[in-house]
Amino acid sequence: LHARTELDRFVQLVSNEPAGWANLGLLLLRQQQMDEATARLQRAAELSPRSAAIHRLLALTESRKGNLEGSIRYWRRAIELDPADIKAPYALAQELERFGGAENEAEAQRLLESVAARSGNLAAQLEYVRITAKRGDATALSKALDLLGQRSGSWPADAQERLKTVRQAASG
Repeated sequence: LHARTELDRFVQLVSNEPAGWANLGLLLLRQQQMDEATARLQRAAELSPRSAAIHRLLALTESRKGNLEGSIRYWRRAIELDPADIKAPYALAQELERFGGAENEAEAQRLLESVAARSGNLAAQLEYVRITAKRGDATALSKALDLLGQRSGSWPADAQERLKTVRQAASG
């Protein structure tokens, strides 16, 4: 309650500062007040239309509201504004898969492949493996499992065994 009061006061005093509106929107998002969060974040975006961070917050808000099309649109804009960010394409891939359809899932696979290659992030690599298997892309799956195999030397024995089992199942 105190934070809300202070942020409301801040945006009244400095109404042209996008960070104030964005912080207020984030607070409202965390409090599950989606419509109010959206209004504050849209005001922040009007004041700072080239802010990838604000577009990411708008994407999260739309996702939580169940508006996948809106979320996807905002994730795309965030990526356009900050191409170096790897979290936005990862989130976009998740939303595209949730939205469904062969074309969206193929794009999600491409995005996850790119994120995994750019970051070396194990979670992204595992998600890439999962979606290639889901889509039945045997060539990509085999290649992705080989890459995981190269990384698995330091994994616990049970994780290495699970990977071995998955590789065997995928190969035949």
